[in-house]
Amino acid sequence: MYYTGLDPYTMQEVYCAKNPHDKALQRALLQYFNSKNRALVEEALKRAKRYDLIGNGENCLISTPKNSQNSRQHKPRNNQPRRKGKKNEKR
Repeated sequence: MYYTGLDPYTMQEVYCAKNPHDKALQRALLQYFNSKNRALVEEALKRAKRYDLIGNGENCLISTPKNSQNSRQHKPRNNQPRRKGKKNEKR
């Protein structure tokens, strides 16, 4: 709809993402709940100076990382012993 960069009703210029990274940022904002998009969402919010949407409040899109040095969260390993037996055994 906005491929031309013009609003069809008002004929005023509107922003259209042209390069792939900007398009990825827009897609990530629409899919902010997907954990794969966390870094892109954070970058887009910082570019837009919307620091109020980064945090642990109820109106925030993404939460702040627990470890400030490394934003990637790791799951704790399950230390239970593996079950022994055949792989395709039915229970």
